[in-house]
Amino acid sequence: MPIFDIDKKIQKIINELYSELHTIKWSNWLNINSKQDYLNQVLKNSGLDNVEDIFAKIKSEKIKSSSFSISLETLLNQAPNGEPFIICHTSGTTDSRLSALKWYQMTFSNVKRHWAPGMKAIFESSGLKKTNSAVIFVPSRLEFDGLKEVNGKKYISLYSSEFSQRIMLSMIKPHSYSFFEYKNATNIDVISKILNLEDIAVLSAPATTILKWADINKFKTAINRSVKSINDINDPQLESLLKIIKTNSLTNAAEIIQLKLSEKLRNATIVFSISSLSEKDWILIRKFMNWKKGSEKFTNLYVASEVGAIASSLGNFEISRLNQMYILPLSLPVLEKKGNKEIISYSKEKMGRLLMTRMEKNNPLVNIDTGDVINIKSQEGIPLIDGNILRDSFVLNYPIIISQKIDLPQKYEVLVGDYFNIPGFKFRKPREILECINDVYYNLIDSLLLLMSKGNLEGKTLYLPLFNNSLSLDNPEIIECIRDKFKDNLPIKLEFISEKPVTFIEDRSVMTKKVRTGKIPKGILKKWPLYVIKYSK
Repeated sequence: MPIFDIDKKIQKIINELYSELHTIKWSNWLNINSKQDYLNQVLKNSGLDNVEDIFAKIKSEKIKSSSFSISLETLLNQAPNGEPFIICHTSGTTDSRLSALKWYQMTFSNVKRHWAPGMKAIFESSGLKKTNSAVIFVPSRLEFDGLKEVNGKKYISLYSSEFSQRIMLSMIKPHSYSFFEYKNATNIDVISKILNLEDIAVLSAPATTILKWADINKFKTAINRSVKSINDINDPQLESLLKIIKTNSLTNAAEIIQLKLSEKLRNATIVFSISSLSEKDWILIRKFMNWKKGSEKFTNLYVASEVGAIASSLGNFEISRLNQMYILPLSLPVLEKKGNKEIISYSKEKMGRLLMTRMEKNNPLVNIDTGDVINIKSQEGIPLIDGNILRDSFVLNYPIIISQKIDLPQKYEVLVGDYFNIPGFKFRKPREILECINDVYYNLIDSLLLLMSKGNLEGKTLYLPLFNNSLSLDNPEIIECIRDKFKDNLPIKLEFISEKPVTFIEDRSVMTKKVRTGKIPKGILKKWPLYVIKYSK
């Protein structure tokens, strides 16, 4: 029963706290056949059935997730000595300063009602059980993460994404598993550990991690780099891989090891989000996993730090392939549109901002603003939503470098997201226009910038980088692509500049190194497809 884990001590503590926890039988959710049945299940599972006037509160109240974020200092002052408490932080997508991270305590009632049953449902429905194995990858920890002690009080600090995987392991208790950070996915030592596992049922990793295995050029480069850092060879599997590298050309060795990894994982269900995948990415992943188009085995999921598990395709591959998810009956989902709030099952609107209501100990947290926009596909029984969860536009609160070739207003805000609904500009899924342009120009462009003119809602200029004169106003494909995607926002003036319109304040390789060593949160690495510059008073 091999267990390969970057922190067995923390897993042991979480097992001791939660492994005997009895949770809801999630398979019954699939038998929900009416709106009222779904609502009854939500109220019962969440504990909201005991809240007075909950439906009136839903209509009138709303809270920001930051309003119930708690500081570590406060928890240390309040916590008794004894068992360590668990506190999880966000990834810093909106504001990358460590001081701006939001923190949430994983109380026993919160874990029991939301995290444990939700994560168990997602992974059990994907095929994981006590008799098989899982391969799991999580973000690089921040420097202050792990098991800590201050003035005799112990606590565990983690990204919520790592906690969610660990609570799942404590609930399901698979026969064996590997648990490593994203950054080490292509290390030859980590690959040898995966190859030591038998009957792998589930692979939980972001699409970018899987693509590093699937793309032979990236895989070859990573293998070559990791071999140089091997010092201790105490595993026959690792020794075998090193022999392959030593006795073959690097290209042949990479292909042989890639095939071994592919064969080991090809019966697994991948648990990941597919929102960012292009068709080119899918071709690579299908080949690596030995999937035929239309026969892919993966489970979608939607998990939020402030709520827990929100939605999943629950092992229904047809639903997954349609890129849809069920909203789990663990918290009360509400759709907000133009200030009106309605429970999702009864909403007259099909698209809007998602609010979630749950209990925190004995207190209801009513209409937590997730900041996400969803699209309802079905309201009968257990609700179905589109798997593309759109981040509503927000003001970016960390510094970026905007090209000096762009004439900026004296005062402005930078808006980013997947869904823009602001005066003069209504647009969603900006990544589609980026992919459209990159299909012609070989992925040369990583972001676009839209400048909105002061006092003129019709005045908009889209800035694109010009590389080696390969992009130009004369190219009909570019013009058609922009006209098609921005058709409801025309006219838009196009400007080509001889550099990227937006860059990080430091080279990306420097930023990546800081994330991997835990000095800054991973959210800083998010490169948005569209940056909107809006005049600010």
